[in-house]
Amino acid sequence: MVASTAHHVQTSTPSPQHSSTINNQERPQLKLLHQSKQSFVLPRESGVIGRKSQAGDMRPDIDLTGLPHAGIISRTHAYLYWDIAQKAYMIVDNSRNGSHLNNNLLPRGTPHSLSHGDKLQLGQDGLICLQIELIYDLIMKQSLNRNKFFDVRDWNTIRVPA
Repeated sequence: MVASTAHHVQTSTPSPQHSSTINNQERPQLKLLHQSKQSFVLPRESGVIGRKSQAGDMRPDIDLTGLPHAGIISRTHAYLYWDIAQKAYMIVDNSRNGSHLNNNLLPRGTPHSLSHGDKLQLGQDGLICLQIELIYDLIMKQSLNRNKFFDVRDWNTIRVPA
């Protein structure tokens, strides 16, 4: 069973892929990397990050239960979603112990955008730290002089016409 919040809408899980198209716009896959080298992927365009309940009846979309110090993470710690208008993933903190993005405390209930390379700290004292990765499929766009394939390593160096 998937945990739910006022913001969460349960949808069917698409087949695994790095990115998908929503309204003809490319959406990257959101991946969270822990310092232990464990990675966690958001399977849809929205979901909850947290830990499963002791009874096991509620399981978040991104379950951090097995991490050291997972007890400081709320069961529904934060809500993650793709904002089509901003072309960015957003996070809304819903926890008792707080969340920090790039060392800045996130006010509870307020959306904040996530960027590739951001540092997300869940709970207190820096015990649960995750790095944000946005993964794009190989896609074809027009570069300045010619057509070419590129991947996320080229993303910041190639300007794509809107």
